[in-house]
Amino acid sequence: MLHVRVIKTKGDSKSVQVCHYRKGKRVIFKHIGSGSTEQQITILLEMAKVFIADHTKQIYLFDEQQPNEQDVLLSQCTYTKVNN
Repeated sequence: MLHVRVIKTKGDSKSVQVCHYRKGKRVIFKHIGSGSTEQQITILLEMAKVFIADHTKQIYLFDEQQPNEQDVLLSQCTYTKVNN
């Protein structure tokens, strides 16, 4: 399974990499790029997610999406009784 990794470089910039773990060791699969501003890092993170999705057909379980109006949240539910 591929993961996105953000590391701080010597300067003020950060590097975005795609990596996986094999036998407890980190293996860098692809270096996406480096950026110094939050906007650049956000763009690089999106590029890394697209790369992972295209390369492995892996989807993200916890995407940062807002719930739709049709979705029912647990906080909106009332539990009345459990039937066995």
